[in-house]
Amino acid sequence: MGVVLTDTDSVVAVDFHPDGHVLATASSDERVRLWDVTTRQPVGAPLTGHTGPVLAVAFSPAAR
Repeated sequence: MGVVLTDTDSVVAVDFHPDGHVLATASSDERVRLWDVTTRQPVGAPLTGHTGPVLAVAFSPAAR
């Protein structure tokens, strides 16, 4: 376990990728972000375009 520091509003939901190496966070600032669990650094750019706070995030069983 560790701490992930973000530049966003409150993180309201998290989910681990089935392989355990990526964490997805959802925040009240309308963004979803993927994180490398080992380095605690973002993976790519935030997923934007939502029209309100993102209240849930989940990987599918097929890891998509």
